[in-house]
Amino acid sequence: MKKISLFAILLISALLLQECKKDIYTATASAPFSLIATINDTTWATDTVTAVLTYSAALHSKTFECTGTASNKRVYFSVYQNGQTNTSSFPIAEYTNSTKSDSMSYLINTKNPLGIYNYVTQGSVTPGSGIVNITAIDSVKNLITGTFSFTSTTVTYDANKQIKSVHADQVQNGGFTNLPFKFITK
Repeated sequence: MKKISLFAILLISALLLQECKKDIYTATASAPFSLIATINDTTWATDTVTAVLTYSAALHSKTFECTGTASNKRVYFSVYQNGQTNTSSFPIAEYTNSTKSDSMSYLINTKNPLGIYNYVTQGSVTPGSGIVNITAIDSVKNLITGTFSFTSTTVTYDANKQIKSVHADQVQNGGFTNLPFKFITK
């Protein structure tokens, strides 16, 4: 009788321990958004994204442009690569906005004096301070992956052209994974 009781207790203990193991959950975070970033310490994810890779036959160059929009905010970046061929590939590299051909912008949807809403650039990104890092590209499926970050600074001046205030909008930890892009040849 003691053997059966001991066996029953061990069996019940084993079943309880097994049930406790089932209470441990692991989750994978994934978002249906194509472009995501942290803007001024708040997570921001797009509801609309446009990505275009354009080949210029005259210049033998390519430009990758991306625009993401959500919550009355817009992020835009463009990177340029010279010496390219007419394919839907793009060099995996880190690009900074150190030249006029690579640019980044942060825009806010604001109402103008006529009552019409337009996206208006908020300040400017200091040359060399913004980064777009292309980490992967699938030239068959036209998908691109990478990261981006920059700071857009607005300087306000008084009537005497003295600095009145400085405001910085931080667009950090930006990323896009398998973002579909359109390939265009000009």
